[in-house]
Amino acid sequence: MGKMRIALEAVGCLALLGGATSLATGCGVPRFAEGRDAGPPSGTAGSGAAGMGGAGGAGGTSIAGAGGNSGQGGISRPNIVIIYADDLGFGDMGAYGARYGTASTAPTPHLDALAAEGLMFTQAHSSNGVCTPSRYALLTGKYNWRTFSDISQGYAAPDIPASDVTLAEFLRTQGYQTAAFGKWHLGGSFYNRAGVPYTARSTVITDPGSIDWEHPLAGHATDNGFDIFRGQAVTINIPPYVYVKENRIQYFDPALGDYRDARNTDTFHSFTIAELDSLLTVGIGANSDGLGDPSYRQIDVEPRMLGEVERYLAERASSATPFFAYVAMYSPHEPWHVTAPFRGSVGFGYGDWVAEFDSRVGRVLAAIDDNGLRDNTLVILTSDNGPEIRAFMNARDNGRDPNGPLRGIKHDAWEGGTRVPFVVRWPGQVAAPGTVSNELIWQGDIFATVAAYLGADLPVDVAPDGESFLDILRGQSKPAQRRDSIVVASQYDFRAVIMTDGWKLIDGTGGGGINPSFDSSNVDIANATGLNQGNPKQLFNLSTDLGEDTNAIAGITDVTAIRNALVVTTGRDLLGRLDQYRTTTTRAMFPR
Repeated sequence: MGKMRIALEAVGCLALLGGATSLATGCGVPRFAEGRDAGPPSGTAGSGAAGMGGAGGAGGTSIAGAGGNSGQGGISRPNIVIIYADDLGFGDMGAYGARYGTASTAPTPHLDALAAEGLMFTQAHSSNGVCTPSRYALLTGKYNWRTFSDISQGYAAPDIPASDVTLAEFLRTQGYQTAAFGKWHLGGSFYNRAGVPYTARSTVITDPGSIDWEHPLAGHATDNGFDIFRGQAVTINIPPYVYVKENRIQYFDPALGDYRDARNTDTFHSFTIAELDSLLTVGIGANSDGLGDPSYRQIDVEPRMLGEVERYLAERASSATPFFAYVAMYSPHEPWHVTAPFRGSVGFGYGDWVAEFDSRVGRVLAAIDDNGLRDNTLVILTSDNGPEIRAFMNARDNGRDPNGPLRGIKHDAWEGGTRVPFVVRWPGQVAAPGTVSNELIWQGDIFATVAAYLGADLPVDVAPDGESFLDILRGQSKPAQRRDSIVVASQYDFRAVIMTDGWKLIDGTGGGGINPSFDSSNVDIANATGLNQGNPKQLFNLSTDLGEDTNAIAGITDVTAIRNALVVTTGRDLLGRLDQYRTTTTRAMFPR
């Protein structure tokens, strides 16, 4: 079962339902009642109350997992598929480019069709400007900087503390089977031959004989609520270059013609960067040398993962048990391993790669629809951060605009680093397919939204920074009592508070990412990183200055004068609001 870290009351027994561990009817039950959101649609029997999610408390409605697609009181439990793109920029997707009048990187017919069938958010954010922190925050509903910042590397210790509850763990208590595919990149303990785990966030290992390849990974996907995992131990361009099934390292056995659990007697190869790049079809590999399965070929990794997803969805079509599939794509991140049908399709490397990424998302959507799962499946497509620098420059050189109207790219606290595509397709819940919302949300809100629909009261320390957007999907007004802001951060932990009325304060003098970055006109910004918590700080009114071109407090370096200017300009001390977030969770600041 793995660790069950959710606060449960008097759990008396367990049942295995459809392969997923869940609480059986009649057992002690977890106290999850998200409480005040709209809950199930009117006319559907259930326990959800009205109002905003993301609050809850110690009490509330108790829900136990049950078999079939109806939960307690007959609530329909939708299947859930999150397609998490890697480095997909705000302007990469055609529908966003068309809305803002910018040249998208490539035609994206499958992504655009998804938007036409659902709701497209234009002000949705990842927690951070880079991947590992954003993935953590999406799965936990907690801002990453409350736990860590920056990117974990090879053989990294687990990034998700045992005390955190993930969306997958919560959904298992609601009777879901849970599966993760593709890029994990949230650590997971490897062990040496003496049985000791590697505990750093980055370890360089050159001797394959020092690693216990037979030891199950600890703190990886299956210890964080996923019944099934199929993907890389870390990601496509960070060692070790091995495939993982559940928590066991895999090895391709030529005698079997397939993968099996790795053995310490297997021969592992030490890949050089040149070897990894040798089969690169276009662009730069951005690889790290390191150990791996001798059969490893980067060009095979995502197609293999997609095949696993398609098989899984076909199997789920005949099951009455609802499922959660977290499909973490490796693309359009580097390396750009464009396959033959897409080479030259757009005319430049990154454009071809985005076109292929779109096609791959199309495969996932087709597997949902063709297996009869569409009408009861919530699909969310979003990205971990904005476009990376080489992708941006390759597109810019070819007249395209991966960050659309925004300032900044991957790594940054500027909008181009964290404002990302976010599309929701949910038949029966999205009031008007093809609509667009400018409501301010972030990816940790997914957890609260799902809990709200299921009528579950989350304890105050579960998804502590999330707020349900279920009312937005239904075309209803947000209640007056709601949070007034969210917080985003850069790779180097420059934090910014974004208010619902459009004001944004960055507590630093730059983007907090890498050099160079790019302004809203795609001109290079020299010395873009800046000084964290340095002065002058940056204040933008996104309602009138989406490109963050005009700093409303430029030149003010005295902290007292900055605070006074903030009050005069915005009507409140935004620096004080950001300081409050540093020590207090969203749900504690904005109780429901």
